[in-house]
Amino acid sequence: MFMSLNSSPQPEPKHPYPHQNQEHLHRAKLGLVRILTEVNGYEAVKLWWSNVNDNDKDALATLLEYNKEDVINLKTLKEMLL
Repeated sequence: MFMSLNSSPQPEPKHPYPHQNQEHLHRAKLGLVRILTEVNGYEAVKLWWSNVNDNDKDALATLLEYNKEDVINLKTLKEMLL
């Protein structure tokens, strides 16, 4: 179960993002690095709510690392596009 924005328990979808199996292939083609391969946008939201609802500092630390990887990858994309 996960909590929606209105804090109502919702069943977890079986495959929230069916395309995510191909994400790593696209990242590799672009030269993007993702160390936290088990975390995606869907998991990031769950980590956030674990921190908010349960004061889970480990979830917050993982989320911050995930966000750090995003920032680094955005810099790489910017350099490729400019």
